[in-house]
Amino acid sequence: MSLNLGNIPMSQVITLEADPVGDVTANFFRFPAEGRVLAAYAVNDAAIAATTNTLAVQIGSRSTTGTHALTTIASMEVATWAADTPKTLTMVAANQDVASGTWIAYFRDEAGTGNHTRMSIQIDYMLGTGATK
Repeated sequence: MSLNLGNIPMSQVITLEADPVGDVTANFFRFPAEGRVLAAYAVNDAAIAATTNTLAVQIGSRSTTGTHALTTIASMEVATWAADTPKTLTMVAANQDVASGTWIAYFRDEAGTGNHTRMSIQIDYMLGTGATK
């Protein structure tokens, strides 16, 4: 019996330790082979409690150079968020498949005082032939 890594889901997590005081886009993962982003999640350790204080999170691809504009794979925007409560990002199905060497980045956009404190972002993904079928 052989093991096909294309049939095994994996996860990548990034933890953002402090608010960078402004919107930010940053690369955090490079696909080692062609693959597919299956799901994305975020959790923040502080509450966001007012409708004027929103926090938007996007996960996207930035091509194999890691420098192109973000093509959204998954996103969410919240006005109220209880501390330590995981959120599931909404997937953009057309953008889930990525080429080998594609850089994945997060974009965080805050309005008002909807800042993260220590936020973790997770993507679940698959590699290889089973990922794009």
